[in-house]
Amino acid sequence: MLLNFFLDDFDRAIVHLFPYGYGRFFNASILAIPQQSQSAAALFPVEQIDNLLRELSLAAKVTFVVRGGFPIPCVNGLFYR
Repeated sequence: MLLNFFLDDFDRAIVHLFPYGYGRFFNASILAIPQQSQSAAALFPVEQIDNLLRELSLAAKVTFVVRGGFPIPCVNGLFYR
């Protein structure tokens, strides 16, 4: 429950900055970026996320999930795309 209070500012900032689908379960956040001609990694504003994390004194690991790529650990399971 306390984690929700600590990450509330982060959740609000992400929803405000990025008009994509966003969801968070405990400490795992998912930001869905629409597929376009460029790669998702090229479109993802990593610098904005880094700045936001620094501003809120948070640390995170950013992982890109691409269609047909390897599954990644997420919320004690695997996330497939």
